[in-house]
Amino acid sequence: YYIPEGVNLINIFVGEIIDNKDGTYTLGGFGNMNLDQMDAFVQQCKDQNIKVKVSIGGGGGSYDNTWELINDQNVEAVAKGMVDFCHAHGLAGVDFDDEDLNNPDLNKLVGTAMGHFKLLDPSLEVTLCTNAGYSTWSSQVETILDSITDLVHGQCPLTGLYIMSYYNSLEEELDFITQWANLLTEKYFCPKST
Repeated sequence: YYIPEGVNLINIFVGEIIDNKDGTYTLGGFGNMNLDQMDAFVQQCKDQNIKVKVSIGGGGGSYDNTWELINDQNVEAVAKGMVDFCHAHGLAGVDFDDEDLNNPDLNKLVGTAMGHFKLLDPSLEVTLCTNAGYSTWSSQVETILDSITDLVHGQCPLTGLYIMSYYNSLEEELDFITQWANLLTEKYFCPKST
């Protein structure tokens, strides 16, 4: 695999939760990359000091079944399956891509899954991918972050926040980034990043 110089993190997009039908869960569905290929890719990246994470979620049914599958009864088991998958394949963590932000019940579940994931292995990275507009999406993202902090009291709930930006000017995007950063540092115990 060719990896451009200067890359230090790769996020494989977009996977799904798989119900093993025995009370356990795992991840899969990463495009046309099978697990043997993933393992070889992750090892090649590790040899070059590049971390690899996987992304799950997306915009709902248009990508996978992730957010339709998770519920109050299985959220902790789903998080354990994600941690086990990361361990089995040498991954640095999981990016949670919740694009259905207008669903407060789902946002709470996503946050709860992220909190359990973080508690099960604090060394794994847990990131959130969100839409860019701060004033439009901040209260919904706060629902997710509040659900994580309910479990990880007093800790920064995220390793990182990915901000999807497609349509706004660079000036607007920089303003959004500043607002997101202020929210994370002022309310959620996150250290300032350079």
